[in-house]
Amino acid sequence: MKKIATEKINRLVAVSVVKTLLISIAAVLLYSFIASEIIYRFDLSLDNANIFSLFTVALSALTISFFSCYKLKNNGLLLGLLSEIPLLFYSLINVIFNGCDIIYFLIKLAIMLFAGGLGGLLAVKRGKRFKLS
Repeated sequence: MKKIATEKINRLVAVSVVKTLLISIAAVLLYSFIASEIIYRFDLSLDNANIFSLFTVALSALTISFFSCYKLKNNGLLLGLLSEIPLLFYSLINVIFNGCDIIYFLIKLAIMLFAGGLGGLLAVKRGKRFKLS
């Protein structure tokens, strides 16, 4: 009997990880596309791209954590922060290979953690389905 419960939890965790990865990819691509279209359509200078990337990170973090934690009942803050790991790796790779400023990365990280925690808290209040303890 214990083995069935363990297999069910392992499956739930695996599905949750895959779902978080897919949501992360979709959110970053969608919000990056929207930001680039706004910059292109309104013929804004590329100096504004840094500002739009902050909005992209905030909206992506909020979306990722909200949809990753929607079917959970508790631990919204922690799970919301954990769901931001793929976005954190993406931002870290961007800093390493594109030579972005570390201070700018830390600002993005703070926005990412705040929006991720907020999205996780909002999600667990809405969808009370599974309790993780």
